[in-house]
Amino acid sequence: MVVFSNGRVREAILRTDRKRVCARSIFLGARFVYSIDHRMESFIAWHCQVPPEAKRLEDFEARTHGTPWIRRLIGKGLACTYVIGYALGQSWWTLCFERQKPNEDVTPEGAENWCIEAYDHSGITWTGQYYYWPAENRWRHALYQSCGENYGRHQTA
Repeated sequence: MVVFSNGRVREAILRTDRKRVCARSIFLGARFVYSIDHRMESFIAWHCQVPPEAKRLEDFEARTHGTPWIRRLIGKGLACTYVIGYALGQSWWTLCFERQKPNEDVTPEGAENWCIEAYDHSGITWTGQYYYWPAENRWRHALYQSCGENYGRHQTA
């Protein structure tokens, strides 16, 4: 763990369950505030569409990737969304994350409201509304209460 301190704020490097990823988190006292990068990585791990052995594409890799969609989406990036991409052989996956304003009547207490849009090498696309609880580092589909805890996860989950 690497720690920078000004007496109140410390920054640490944490490992997620995906061995290749280090996510930056900032903690104040005993409470962690996870970065957007960590949120995206934790969604990828929970959702199970992207195989664990797939390699996360860095911006410099995306700019030279053989697939135009990857070059356009990740290499240059889109405004108003956070984008993450992975590749494994000729297969690839991209996910766009956009945090939305919570609906006080619907969004569970303590949860963030996210719209996630995904594209992959086989032409499959999907969009879904998900909740993320930062205090628990937990994702659920917006319909989890009526459809079950695993609703909204990839079929192999």
